[in-house]
Amino acid sequence: MMELRARFSLLDRLLGGFGLYGSLCRGIVHLSNRYPRAWMLFTIMAAGIGYAFILLFPYLLVSMARILYPSVMSAQAMPDWQTLVPQICLLFIAAVFTYTLFTLRFAPPAGKVLTEQEAPRLFGLLNQLRKPHGNPSIHRVVLDEGDDVRVIKTPRGGFMLRSTTTLVIGLPLLLTVSPPHFRVLLARRIGQLSARRNFISSWLYHLRSTWLLFRDLRCAKLLPARMIGHFFALYAPVYNTVALGICRREEINADRYAHNIINEQEIVEAISFHAASRDFLATKYWPAIRRMAARATGRPDCMPYEHMTTLVCKGLTTAQDTVMHRLLNEDDFRSDHPTLGDRLDNLGHSGPAPVKEVTSTAAQLLLENSLTAIMEEFHDQWLKRFAAENK
Repeated sequence: MMELRARFSLLDRLLGGFGLYGSLCRGIVHLSNRYPRAWMLFTIMAAGIGYAFILLFPYLLVSMARILYPSVMSAQAMPDWQTLVPQICLLFIAAVFTYTLFTLRFAPPAGKVLTEQEAPRLFGLLNQLRKPHGNPSIHRVVLDEGDDVRVIKTPRGGFMLRSTTTLVIGLPLLLTVSPPHFRVLLARRIGQLSARRNFISSWLYHLRSTWLLFRDLRCAKLLPARMIGHFFALYAPVYNTVALGICRREEINADRYAHNIINEQEIVEAISFHAASRDFLATKYWPAIRRMAARATGRPDCMPYEHMTTLVCKGLTTAQDTVMHRLLNEDDFRSDHPTLGDRLDNLGHSGPAPVKEVTSTAAQLLLENSLTAIMEEFHDQWLKRFAAENK
């Protein structure tokens, strides 16, 4: 999506800041909300382009082999072979690309892989929430530097016949929300993963990350894999834009999935606090941390995760009215996250719950003795990346 946005940036400037990409996204969200069935059908057709590209090569391989075999066996004169050579070359190309797709292996989501020995309470909570939803498969739990809970399905090959499900949890999320709030956010994703009624929209939702994995093949060593990656570099941003409305609706549906096992008031409190904390981290906390790190001559005095809990809670409680009013009404149509107001309306609430001070974080409860070592590991990674970005 970022690539497509960059392609429109020149036109945006020529139009005097009109925001061509933002207007396009606004129109897509509007059409998706007004004609949900028709737009879902259109999105399925858009998803079919990716599948058609992948299946094109084995189709060509099988069909060309069936056509060429009798022709090769009966070829005798030179004119016969002159006709067959281009077809044999096409067969060879189809075979190479089919083999490349068959042997493709995608890297799992980046981050620290958590084991049950490191976080027994986290895995206990995960198993507890999976039971009411039919125990959907989760093969790996990963901690990263994000501010949300996500589920990523990684194909086990280029033909996407099977996939590995990874639960990705942001360390900043664990450090800023309370255990009850985290329980709600985790229940949303597990309910979304196991959804039966909205199977098609859930499939379209997860395809966003799948096509981005194919796009990343641009950096592969083998030329056929790189060529596949270049196709998806053009296709993936287009698909993600087309699927924008469905992805926003899936985020709203996820709140209802949590409602099956958690009471409504807890959900309202959790999504209100989470929306405010994400906004504070993105607009206030991380810019301030980067400025302090840029001024430091050595290791910064204030490391990112060291005082995150205290600073975020203090910042939220002092300016919560202004922040909440903006989150309720301000809509970035380029984002796949709906407004807080839309999510609350879906639950039958007109306003958010007040932000309360967090006395005990989900990280303290669920990571226990592993928290200190994990924070040090994340600090080292952040310093290396920050140094590389500012060379």
